[in-house]
Amino acid sequence: EISYPLTIAVSAQDTAFADDFFRKWSEKPTVGMVIGATRAQKRWPETYFARLADKLWNADGIGCVLLGGSEETEAARRIQLEATSPLVSAVGKTTEKELASIVAQLQVVISGDSGPLHIAAAMKTPVVALFGSTDPAETGPWPLKAPSFGGGHAAPATVLYDALHCAPCRKRPTCDDRFDCMNVLTPERVYDATCDFLNIERKRLRLPIAPIRQTQETNAIQSKPLLVPSVMRSGEPQIRRVCVIRFGAMGDILMTTPAIRALHEQLQPEFIDYIVGRNNIDAISGIPYLRRIIPCLLYTSDA
Repeated sequence: EISYPLTIAVSAQDTAFADDFFRKWSEKPTVGMVIGATRAQKRWPETYFARLADKLWNADGIGCVLLGGSEETEAARRIQLEATSPLVSAVGKTTEKELASIVAQLQVVISGDSGPLHIAAAMKTPVVALFGSTDPAETGPWPLKAPSFGGGHAAPATVLYDALHCAPCRKRPTCDDRFDCMNVLTPERVYDATCDFLNIERKRLRLPIAPIRQTQETNAIQSKPLLVPSVMRSGEPQIRRVCVIRFGAMGDILMTTPAIRALHEQLQPEFIDYIVGRNNIDAISGIPYLRRIIPCLLYTSDA
């Protein structure tokens, strides 16, 4: 089985941005909270973020930073107003790679199924992943394995996913916008999972964390290796040029980086080009195995 890590290339300027961001705070936040996602059914309730931030601060003195894009600015403001603890916000203030540099300095990131979740995995920052309407066996932290994993190039991760009878509904929720699948992932459960990564004692008894539902389909996905030919047999034509085409949200793009490296190392083509939606050029730029990144100006993500 061939397994390669997610890759996102950050510059010295991106790292300097993160250093300057944290320098402004006397108490450096250690937990990142990704408050957004592309669809409402993938978002954890705002009040839960406020409750969790207060719990971490009041019980353990741990500061949190809110993470997300400019479209989450108002949500961040509401969470900060509801929380009683000092809550830092980087929402709408970073590029994707500046966000990656901030994430790299955190001890743990809490996120739903979102692009920043995969950024955290690429930066090898431990993640607590909150899943409800999507299946973590398909889009969970890379590599796609059991609820808790680590070792090698993988960042440690804990996936909370109750696999309700209606899950995964993906883009077609049937709960009249109640989003029960996210509401059952209480702040207390996420606090427990976060404490595990921070190596601190929980201030309450642990609540059970439901494992990922194992089905024939998810087992097949989790066990399926990334298959690429390791040696070109004599007489076979060499693959000289490769073009990768992938549209979707930022996380979808990052999830292709292990395959790009596999193509580069196993097939050894003359070059690899990548066609991607213009909104995701920054996420894939700087990957050393790519010759060109070709933007598709007609595509915008609706994921």
